[in-house]
Amino acid sequence: MRVVSERIRQSLDKGKISLRRNSTILPVYFNTPPQIPSGKNLRQIYPQFENIIFMASRLTSEKNISLALNVFVDVLKNRPKTGLVVVGSGPLENRLQKEVGELNIEKNVVFEPWQSDLAPYYQSTDIFLLTSNFEGFGLTLIESALSGCPIVTTDVGEASFTLKDSEGALVCPVGDEKCLVDSVLKIFTDTTLANRLKNESQRVASILVLSKEEYLTRMKTSWERIIT
Repeated sequence: MRVVSERIRQSLDKGKISLRRNSTILPVYFNTPPQIPSGKNLRQIYPQFENIIFMASRLTSEKNISLALNVFVDVLKNRPKTGLVVVGSGPLENRLQKEVGELNIEKNVVFEPWQSDLAPYYQSTDIFLLTSNFEGFGLTLIESALSGCPIVTTDVGEASFTLKDSEGALVCPVGDEKCLVDSVLKIFTDTTLANRLKNESQRVASILVLSKEEYLTRMKTSWERIIT
């Protein structure tokens, strides 16, 4: 069996699922974000924001964007000129828009439709925020890390594995609103921490980058293990 992360492999062990052979870890294939920003620049598009938090996500229940909105309310109490830009689409879009209105944060929250090229977003924001209840791999975590964007995330996907807490990201327990608020504010106020997270996240995430040829070779090997 091929799994996309160590987290999934461990979940099989916890579930006492018996396999004929040990599973093979092979992440989903992804392209390395370009190092030179191109296209949209969030700071130019939204000059009214002194700081920007960016999220890229399907608008579905497991992504828990509602938690992010509540986190953002507390962040605004300390940094009222901060903006939250959410790129994505999904069945909860209307409900989330309504929640923004109920929380009275319409001037600080922007929803944009899904984009095929997120590199300019990662490269022109202060923090990438992920509040999911679960992720198998968490591709956006790795993309943002490779772009040198400080990350605050719940403990899902590659968080605590590739992106270890206080090294490649600030990692909080799933659903822990206070931890997420404290982590966001810590990055905003500690430049040394922010720079260290940028450098370390790029370093550890680069280990997962494979050429197309190498990826296909590993995929072929995983298939051969199944049929032999």
